[in-house]
Amino acid sequence: MSLREKRKKTNNFGISTAWNAKKHKSGIDIINELKALGFNKVELNVFLTEENLIEIYENLDDLNVEIVSLHNFCPMPEKIPEGRTVHRAYEISSPDEDERREAIRLTKKTIDWAKRFGAKYIVLHAGTIPTSYSPRAMYERYIEGKLDEFFFLRERIMEERKEKGKKYLENTIKSMEEISEYVAKNGIFIGLENRFYPNEIPNYEEIGDFLNKFKGVVKYWHDIGHAEIWQTLGYGGTHEEFLRYNPEGVHIHDVVGAIDHHAPGEGYVDFKRIFSYLSNDVNKVLEVHPKVSEDKLRSGYKYLEMLEEEI
Repeated sequence: MSLREKRKKTNNFGISTAWNAKKHKSGIDIINELKALGFNKVELNVFLTEENLIEIYENLDDLNVEIVSLHNFCPMPEKIPEGRTVHRAYEISSPDEDERREAIRLTKKTIDWAKRFGAKYIVLHAGTIPTSYSPRAMYERYIEGKLDEFFFLRERIMEERKEKGKKYLENTIKSMEEISEYVAKNGIFIGLENRFYPNEIPNYEEIGDFLNKFKGVVKYWHDIGHAEIWQTLGYGGTHEEFLRYNPEGVHIHDVVGAIDHHAPGEGYVDFKRIFSYLSNDVNKVLEVHPKVSEDKLRSGYKYLEMLEEEI
């Protein structure tokens, strides 16, 4: 039976606090703004502080929203190492044992909060394989139209990933063994997300390896924007191939060039085609960034609802 034949009508949309977490000091204000836009399902993301989580949790009945997932790390780490971003503050793939242990500790803290909120999933980034060539520079060359330089960097980065990858993948598996035991005890699932840069973990093939090794605990979480970029830039794996891993959640955002997290309808993602493969139990979460205006978010939301009616 094909993916398309298995499809049922999907449920309504949720939204990530990635859009407005930086706008407000108050966790209540963050949630209320999303509710005012018509959302009653929310993913709590990495930019929320522990104070935000406490405030949301203590007022959850009055807020009347469903917390469907937390994006690791949540809450945001109190200390971000120099030269790192909040998304890569600590990595479960790190060969530095202190960093790896801190990444596991913070992940367990996210799991604890997910259990309190009654969320079923934590969305997980599984690490990075460092390369001597910059993936960010590679994307810049593509955006600038310097395709010869882009192709050169792409090949070097992917070759280096293959050469260096073994120890980083082993560290990720070692970390996941401990994390998977912890989520199983707490009745939570790991939503393993496909990534943005080609040197990140997992690539297309590795998703299947993780799902098989941690069957029943690790589920696939399909980031539409990331998959669109991988498909466009030739890293391996089309949307249809990724979706054969039967995602239990999707992050929804559009892509313009090689820049993601736009509002649906702003870019070139074929959401109608992708949605045709999604079954009823898939959690659909808009993950647009603060660059998206409220008007564009509203129109993007209406656009998605219209597509749902057409399928």
